[in-house]
Amino acid sequence: MSRSFNYPRSFYHLLCVAFLFWTPARAGPALNVGDASGVAGSTVIVPNYFTTDTNIVALQYDLIYDPSILTAGPSVGADALANHLLDSSSFGPGIRRVLVYSLTNARLTNGVLADHILFIATGAPDATTSITLTNAIFSNAQGAKVEPEGLLGGSLLIVSLATPARLGSLLLSTNGHVQFEVTGAENRRYLIQASTNLIQWTDLSTIVAAAGAVEFTDSTATNSSYRFYRAVLVP
Repeated sequence: MSRSFNYPRSFYHLLCVAFLFWTPARAGPALNVGDASGVAGSTVIVPNYFTTDTNIVALQYDLIYDPSILTAGPSVGADALANHLLDSSSFGPGIRRVLVYSLTNARLTNGVLADHILFIATGAPDATTSITLTNAIFSNAQGAKVEPEGLLGGSLLIVSLATPARLGSLLLSTNGHVQFEVTGAENRRYLIQASTNLIQWTDLSTIVAAAGAVEFTDSTATNSSYRFYRAVLVP
């Protein structure tokens, strides 16, 4: 025995609406700056990452940095580009404008969009400086503007090229403690380590050479008949 079911038209309307709600939203284009580090007087590469689920074929944005300690060099296209051209130029102090486009309307892929070369000033102090993005414009294959999902900045850690630490003469006190002076770069941290075989090292303490030199006392020296010492620069 067969039986037929007649669903009301409103049922199909609800079913279609449900499928519309289940359709996942497409993520708009997003750019972010990768973090980097370098020493004063050196060159660093700062990557920009691109992600999207939409058909983006061209874009333009400004990279913002501190011109008092950084100088921008050329920007180089990376793996997110597919048959694209990349141009960049200085658009004012601390501003590097980047333009990416395709003569064939090729779609950009997710990945590293560009590597930016930055020169750190020789006298730059130890610091963390921000690198941000602004004025971003994205375009699809139809030439329509696509609003960005997000623009996320990054940071560049700058450290000075510190002088290796030197250990002064060791003084053995009557209570068995060992004292010596550590000389290094001013206001840099050093990890004091001890060893009995020059292979396995034990951390003793972290010191700061506030004025370029600091006295250190090893109160645990009584546990060994002899010891070697070293001071390791802490980043």
